[in-house]
Amino acid sequence: MTSQNSLMTTVQVNVSADVFPTEDPEKVASCVRMFARLGLLEYSRGVGRDSLHGKGKGLASLEPLRNTLRRQRTLDVARANILRGLTGSASYFSLHKQAAYAGHAVFVSSDSESPLGAVRFEVICDNLPALVDWLAAKTVRGEPVD
Repeated sequence: MTSQNSLMTTVQVNVSADVFPTEDPEKVASCVRMFARLGLLEYSRGVGRDSLHGKGKGLASLEPLRNTLRRQRTLDVARANILRGLTGSASYFSLHKQAAYAGHAVFVSSDSESPLGAVRFEVICDNLPALVDWLAAKTVRGEPVD
């Protein structure tokens, strides 16, 4: 497996979430930060709903998600969802926003599965197989194989 140091320089993370009129933008921002260490989160106004966008670099930006997946013991489900979203040098996946408010990483296939929209991730990496192994390791009898 590629070392953690070499992965750090090649990982780019883009996260976005819709902010509906009934939602507090700060709570949505807090929800996003619970799963990704990002630089500045940008808030933009739109028609009917606003949105937040943030960017991160390196493995450190995904450590909160990685730690949550291990704590929840949901590595197999996470791995399947991350692999399902592979396209070229990127993986696209989404988390249920309301579950994320409560600190739980619950994967959804589309925004429609999360009534207030999903927290959408785009993870770009030159070595996606190594990144997936780091983020959502394979398991044997429920234990991560690192």
